[in-house]
Amino acid sequence: MSTVELNSQEQNPYFTTAMADVSPLLKKRQKTWFGRKRDILVLFSLLFIVVILTCAIFADQVSPYLPEYQQRGKGVAWQDPSPAHWLGTDGLGRDFLSRLIHGARVTVVLAVGVATLQLSIGITLGVLSGFFGGWADFIIMRFADLLYAFPGLLLIILVVSVVDTFPRILTAFIVITLISWPDITRLTRAQVLSLKQREFVESARVMGASSFHIIIKHLFPNFIRPIAALVPLGMALVILSEASLSFLGLGVQPPGASWGNMINEVGVHFRTSPWMILAPSMSLVFTVLSLNYISDWLLDE
Repeated sequence: MSTVELNSQEQNPYFTTAMADVSPLLKKRQKTWFGRKRDILVLFSLLFIVVILTCAIFADQVSPYLPEYQQRGKGVAWQDPSPAHWLGTDGLGRDFLSRLIHGARVTVVLAVGVATLQLSIGITLGVLSGFFGGWADFIIMRFADLLYAFPGLLLIILVVSVVDTFPRILTAFIVITLISWPDITRLTRAQVLSLKQREFVESARVMGASSFHIIIKHLFPNFIRPIAALVPLGMALVILSEASLSFLGLGVQPPGASWGNMINEVGVHFRTSPWMILAPSMSLVFTVLSLNYISDWLLDE
């Protein structure tokens, strides 16, 4: 077909109208297909997170043994899976499934605790920076830039290795919280800077509303949704950081159970007992992936 014929078709109003009618339908079909696929992933992600939360909350009731319980006798270490021990036993004769379940509790407590403090600090500083501006904005943003200059995980490892005043997992909790707020602060600041110029905020000022009233009643309901969507992603990063620290021996200390130190404890036995490294590794991977899918879904909604 020649260029002249193509141009004539494109200029034809009937051709343009037909393409306009077909294009939204095609886009709708594609969107529906991808939407269904994503919704299935999100549904499985939510179900998996519910299972992890259930194991964390009811670990004592769900696990068949105490995580520190050691069997006595010959041949109790590195047992293969059996009806008595579904995932076998580790090098000290402890039930591996029980330790896996109790490891979920450490993961959930740390992730939820850091996320709560991260939101509190990040939103507070972001509102101060974006709403009031001035020196508060300058100091908060420059301090956030300073934290961005340091590699997060390396800074955590350095502080946890040097500071021995508190248990290492508590030190890690504090450090992760202190370096994880800048992302929330920057997003909150950007939202507040945009919202405070809107007409409904100006109307509230004219009517004599206080700054606190404007922030709570008008700004907070409008900026909290995109910020809340980042919470699962932040929790995923916290879980990875804790697992890395525990794997290096800087997080949860033995005999405590953590997915990171469980991977480390398997050591050279992963060749003869591959399920013992796959169980905590896959738990870690699926938890992080589930949180990422949930975060993406919340951002798109």
